[in-house]
Formats: sequence, C-alpha cells, structure tokens
Amino acid sequence: MFNNLINRQDLIFLLNGLRTGSVWRTFKRLAGGSKSAVETTWEQVEGPPSYFWNIPSVCRRANQLITGDPDLEYPVYVSQTYLFPLQPLHGLSLGCGTGQKELRWAGLCRYARLDGYDISVPRIAYANSQAQAAGRSEIHYHAADVYQVDWPAAHYDVAFVDQ
Repeated sequence: MFNNLINRQDLIFLLNGLRTGSVWRTFKRLAGGSKSAVETTWEQVEGPPSYFWNIPSVCRRANQLITGDPDLEYPVYVSQTYLFPLQPLHGLSLGCGTGQKELRWAGLCRYARLDGYDISVPRIAYANSQAQAAGRSEIHYHAADVYQVDWPAAHYDVAFVDQ
C-alpha cells in the first residue's frame, strides 16, 4: 500500500498505539521540539526503557560476530585486544545514560580519566552517585548536548558510543 511505504503491519501498529495511548504520548514528546523530546525520553534513571541489547540472544550473536566467541563479551575482548597497551587511557563516552557502561569499562582497563556525556540531568546525577559509591574518581559525568561541546583536539585515546 502506498508504494510499500506503509503496509498492513504499520496500520495495525498505529491502531494498537492509538488504543493504548502510546501514539499520543509520542506526539506530545515531539511537540516540545527534538531536544525536549530526547530529554523527556531519557529522564528516567531506575528501570530504564527496554533495549535491544537486553536480549541475551542478541548479545550472544554480537559477541560471536565481534569476538568469535558468543560467551566472550565484546568489552572484555576490546579491552584485552586493543586498550591494554594504551593504559592509562583518556576515554570519552557519548550518551552515557546512568553510567553503567563506564563503570564496566573502568573495571576492565586503567583510565587516567573517563568522561561521560548525556543530555539528561537526572541520569547524570544518578551516574555520578553510582561512580562515587563505586570509588571511581577517574570517571567524570557531564550533562550536556554533545553537539554543543567544544571537544579538545587529540585528547582522547578511545571513544564509546554504545546504545
């Protein structure tokens, strides 16, 4: 239908969304502008939204493709294979959310500094509290729009963008 831009499944999804109210919530978020929509979507810190990467079979398949072993998690592989020789590292993480990835990376390699950036102020506050509780003084979280940050040239050894 419509040169296959819209199909039957799209219509069913739209009707279910109208029935459950999810379509209206999406329109409300978008009405505030793109920055506002992003901030609203990512403001929760406990029990984050479901992610594709939370599916064990997806993780195992990604591990297989990246490392050659479905049981070897890619952060371990990347750290052992590529990052160890560069220690201590200066790391950058974009879209860090609640900071769980940075805590993991900091546990796998030695960082002189690991900067995490996210647009959500509540998530950054939560991430800072988690890093402090874990005793990770090398991790620094910042609430900022990554498109507006003036990045220093040749400062970071590694950058993570993982969602």
